Amino acid sequence: HAVACTYYYQGEWEQAIPHVEAALPLYEVELERVLTSMFQLSSTVNLIGSLGSSLWMQGKQDRGLKEMERMIAVARDLNHPSALSNALGVACYMLTFHHDFPRMLKYATEVKSFAREEGDERWYAVGVMSSGWARMRLGGRVDGLKELFEGVALFRATQSDLMGPTVGVIHGDGLWSAGRHADALRMLRETAATAYEGHVGVLLPDVYRMMGEILMEQGELGEAEAAFRRAIDTASSQKALSLELRAALSLHALLKRTKRGEEGVAIVRARYDRFTEGFGHSDLVKARAVLEQRVP
Repeated sequence: HAVACTYYYQGEWEQAIPHVEAALPLYEVELERVLTSMFQLSSTVNLIGSLGSSLWMQGKQDRGLKEMERMIAVARDLNHPSALSNALGVACYMLTFHHDFPRMLKYATEVKSFAREEGDERWYAVGVMSSGWARMRLGGRVDGLKELFEGVALFRATQSDLMGPTVGVIHGDGLWSAGRHADALRMLRETAATAYEGHVGVLLPDVYRMMGEILMEQGELGEAEAAFRRAIDTASSQKALSLELRAALSLHALLKRTKRGEEGVAIVRARYDRFTEGFGHSDLVKARAVLEQRVP
């Protein structure tokens, strides 16, 4: 558990998976219930969450999401409040990667209610933050933003940096949506620096990509391109194919805007062609549209 999760938080997905696979056969539900009651933590829930997240990052999105549902099922079977809050909160994190906002809202609503009753401040904060982001993205901008900022403040009060880039992406999107571009860029730069110093890799490529999106909207095309390329390089170094493709799509939009569309198409194709599943998910659908249109 400790080794697998260390690799996971560092964004070393390939290294995390063998440790998870070595540990999961040891699962036995009655023993897990005893250990969860003793330590207020289910190792198995966290291991499955690490496995699902790692698979998703590697581009095995269908398998990753299947593990997410298995994690929640195991937590419900354990019937322990800390295990269920943990599983639902991790599911919200995973759906931050995946941009599945209806499902995020469903799990965020449940973890908000459950964690508040149990006095679990961290997972309650995750629920509030995720619920707000999902509501904002689903069209409820005003109320969603209010809840998003409330949740971010609650989460930052816990002083947990392990999911700093993930929280930064949510916070950055909220600030950007609120028209606070300078605040968003400043916060994202601080998030990236803190993550780099702390060796936290989860969703770090998306921090750079979001910086690029905001810079591109402001017309700072040179800085935006550098940010997108850094996002691609960071994702590539992590072997995070899903985030590599997402950043490639953003870079394609910029290159198309600057009359270099064919270069952008080639960059997207080089990532898309490495996928073997998940072709119905949003980023892959967008990539296929880019490749079919081939607009320079």
